[in-house]
Amino acid sequence: MTDRNNYTYYAGPVRGDAPGVCIKRASHFDEQNWTSAWSHCGWATVLVAVAFLAGCQGVGSPHVARTGTVTMPNLVGKNAATAKDDLERLGFADDRIKLSPRGHLFVAMPSHWAVDAQSEKPGARVDLQGLIVLSVSKWS
Repeated sequence: MTDRNNYTYYAGPVRGDAPGVCIKRASHFDEQNWTSAWSHCGWATVLVAVAFLAGCQGVGSPHVARTGTVTMPNLVGKNAATAKDDLERLGFADDRIKLSPRGHLFVAMPSHWAVDAQSEKPGARVDLQGLIVLSVSKWS
Protein backbone atom coordinates (compact mmCIF):
# COMPACT_ATOMS: atom_id res chain seq x y z
CA MET A 1 0.00 0.00 0.00
CA THR A 2 1.39 3.41 -0.89
CA ASP A 3 0.04 6.86 -0.06
CA ARG A 4 2.08 9.39 -2.02
CA ASN A 5 -0.09 12.45 -1.46
CA ASN A 6 1.43 15.64 -0.12
CA TYR A 7 -0.19 16.92 3.05
CA THR A 8 -0.37 20.25 4.85
CA TYR A 9 -1.49 18.81 8.19
CA TYR A 10 -1.92 15.47 9.95
CA ALA A 11 -2.63 12.81 7.31
CA GLY A 12 -3.62 9.62 9.01
CA PRO A 13 -4.24 7.03 10.07
CA VAL A 14 -3.86 4.83 7.04
CA ARG A 15 -5.28 1.32 7.40
CA GLY A 16 -4.60 -1.76 5.33
CA ASP A 17 -5.02 -5.51 5.56
CA ALA A 18 -1.73 -7.38 5.74
CA PRO A 19 -2.40 -10.88 7.05
CA GLY A 20 0.74 -12.95 7.52
CA VAL A 21 3.18 -10.26 6.34
CA CYS A 22 5.50 -7.68 7.81
CA ILE A 23 5.22 -3.97 7.07
CA LYS A 24 7.69 -1.12 6.76
CA ARG A 25 6.84 2.54 7.20
CA ALA A 26 8.73 5.41 5.59
CA SER A 27 8.51 9.15 5.23
CA HIS A 28 10.26 11.95 3.38
CA PHE A 29 10.32 15.62 4.31
CA ASP A 30 12.58 18.39 3.13
CA GLU A 31 15.59 16.19 2.18
CA GLN A 32 15.05 14.08 5.34
CA ASN A 33 14.19 10.39 5.04
CA TRP A 34 13.06 7.93 7.68
CA THR A 35 12.38 4.21 7.27
CA SER A 36 11.28 1.80 9.98
CA ALA A 37 12.45 -1.75 10.36
CA TRP A 38 10.08 -4.52 9.24
CA SER A 39 7.47 -4.93 11.99
CA HIS A 40 3.93 -6.00 12.91
CA CYS A 41 4.65 -9.39 11.37
CA GLY A 42 1.57 -11.61 11.22
CA TRP A 43 -1.01 -9.04 12.31
CA ALA A 44 -4.30 -9.45 10.47
CA THR A 45 -4.83 -5.71 10.17
CA VAL A 46 -2.17 -3.05 10.41
CA LEU A 47 -2.50 0.58 11.34
CA VAL A 48 -0.01 3.00 9.89
CA ALA A 49 -0.28 6.39 11.55
CA VAL A 50 0.81 9.06 9.12
CA ALA A 51 1.46 12.23 11.08
CA PHE A 52 3.42 14.45 8.74
CA LEU A 53 3.61 18.14 7.93
CA ALA A 54 3.56 19.94 4.58
CA GLY A 55 5.30 18.13 1.74
CA CYS A 56 5.62 14.79 3.55
CA GLN A 57 4.89 11.45 2.02
CA GLY A 58 3.96 8.24 3.81
CA VAL A 59 4.65 4.78 2.44
CA GLY A 60 3.80 1.36 3.85
CA SER A 61 5.08 -1.76 2.06
CA PRO A 62 4.15 -5.35 2.89
CA HIS A 63 7.02 -7.83 2.98
CA VAL A 64 7.12 -11.56 3.58
CA ALA A 65 10.29 -12.92 5.20
CA ARG A 66 12.07 -15.21 2.74
CA THR A 67 14.41 -18.15 2.95
CA GLY A 68 16.87 -19.54 0.44
CA THR A 69 19.88 -18.07 -1.31
CA VAL A 70 20.41 -15.14 -3.67
CA THR A 71 23.31 -13.73 -5.65
CA MET A 72 25.03 -10.91 -3.77
CA PRO A 73 25.09 -7.63 -5.72
CA ASN A 74 28.00 -5.19 -5.77
CA LEU A 75 26.97 -2.45 -3.33
CA VAL A 76 30.32 -0.65 -2.99
CA GLY A 77 29.99 3.01 -3.95
CA LYS A 78 26.22 3.05 -3.52
CA ASN A 79 24.30 5.25 -1.13
CA ALA A 80 23.74 3.18 2.05
CA ALA A 81 19.95 3.70 1.99
CA THR A 82 19.80 2.49 -1.61
CA ALA A 83 22.03 -0.50 -0.78
CA LYS A 84 19.76 -1.49 2.13
CA ASP A 85 16.70 -1.19 -0.13
CA ASP A 86 18.41 -3.37 -2.76
CA LEU A 87 19.10 -6.07 -0.15
CA GLU A 88 15.55 -5.90 1.21
CA ARG A 89 14.14 -6.28 -2.32
CA LEU A 90 16.26 -9.43 -2.66
CA GLY A 91 14.55 -10.77 0.48
CA PHE A 92 16.86 -9.88 3.38
CA ALA A 93 15.03 -8.79 6.53
CA ASP A 94 16.08 -5.43 7.97
CA ASP A 95 17.63 -7.12 11.03
CA ARG A 96 19.93 -9.16 8.73
CA ILE A 97 21.53 -5.98 7.31
CA LYS A 98 24.06 -4.14 9.49
CA LEU A 99 25.58 -0.78 8.64
CA SER A 100 29.03 -0.49 10.21
CA PRO A 101 30.10 3.18 10.23
CA ARG A 102 33.76 4.10 9.98
CA GLY A 103 34.72 6.60 12.67
CA HIS A 104 31.21 6.95 14.11
CA LEU A 105 29.08 5.13 16.69
CA PHE A 106 25.93 4.73 14.57
CA VAL A 107 24.22 5.63 11.32
CA ALA A 108 21.23 7.92 11.91
CA MET A 109 20.42 8.63 8.24
CA PRO A 110 21.68 5.96 5.81
CA SER A 111 21.04 8.30 2.86
CA HIS A 112 24.01 10.41 4.05
CA TRP A 113 26.44 7.47 3.94
CA ALA A 114 28.20 5.51 1.17
CA VAL A 115 29.07 1.81 1.14
CA ASP A 116 32.84 1.27 0.91
CA ALA A 117 32.99 -2.47 1.73
CA GLN A 118 30.64 -5.42 2.08
CA SER A 119 30.95 -8.67 4.02
CA GLU A 120 29.97 -10.90 1.07
CA LYS A 121 31.69 -10.71 -2.31
CA PRO A 122 29.62 -9.61 -5.32
CA GLY A 123 28.40 -12.64 -7.25
CA ALA A 124 28.55 -14.98 -4.22
CA ARG A 125 25.48 -17.06 -3.34
CA VAL A 126 24.33 -15.91 0.11
CA ASP A 127 21.70 -17.21 2.54
CA LEU A 128 18.81 -14.79 3.15
CA GLN A 129 18.99 -15.64 6.85
CA GLY A 130 22.69 -14.66 7.04
CA LEU A 131 24.00 -11.33 8.32
CA ILE A 132 25.21 -8.84 5.71
CA VAL A 133 27.59 -6.16 7.03
CA LEU A 134 28.07 -3.01 4.97
CA SER A 135 31.01 -0.80 6.00
CA VAL A 136 29.94 2.78 5.37
CA SER A 137 31.48 6.25 5.52
CA LYS A 138 29.93 9.71 5.38
CA TRP A 139 29.42 11.19 1.90
CA SER A 140 32.08 13.82 1.32
